[in-house]
Amino acid sequence: MDLETFSRPEVAKQLEEGIQIAMQALAEAGLDQDPSFRAVLDGQTIAQVKGLSRADLEVLYAYGFSFITRGDTKRAEDVFLQLCLIDPLEAKNHYCLGVVRQMKQHWDVAIDDFARFCALDATNPEGYLRIGECLTAKGDRAQARQVFDVALREALKGNGPKNAVEQAERALAGLGKGE
Repeated sequence: MDLETFSRPEVAKQLEEGIQIAMQALAEAGLDQDPSFRAVLDGQTIAQVKGLSRADLEVLYAYGFSFITRGDTKRAEDVFLQLCLIDPLEAKNHYCLGVVRQMKQHWDVAIDDFARFCALDATNPEGYLRIGECLTAKGDRAQARQVFDVALREALKGNGPKNAVEQAERALAGLGKGE
């Protein structure tokens, strides 16, 4: 679903009705008055509500990253999925979840993860590069080229790692070989 879909009146109405049904169910269960739930509704993350410090979250991140480096995609996915749920505003959590899913060749969900990363860190070419890789793996070379072009533009501005320009140029050149 794209943003245009969400802006259609009938879709917006359905979403609003769904929210009302969910809130009614929570009220009937007595959860609407739960302090943690109220704090989340007021904009706090679950990590904040539960009193987890940035250091606590970094320990969880380190565990997840160690699972990635060992190739334990099941455990890595579990850790990063939880981190995305409790600390959703931390871009690197979404990036790492995308990496794991890309390793598992789950292209569509990896693209979604990298898109969330890009939404939180829009000038970082790494997310666009990974989206392009997933699109290429799915056979959508035209869209991959567009995303790699965005990555290159951001890299040329000095964003991302030192080798981001090289990565983007290599990705674009790789697309040219398949045509």
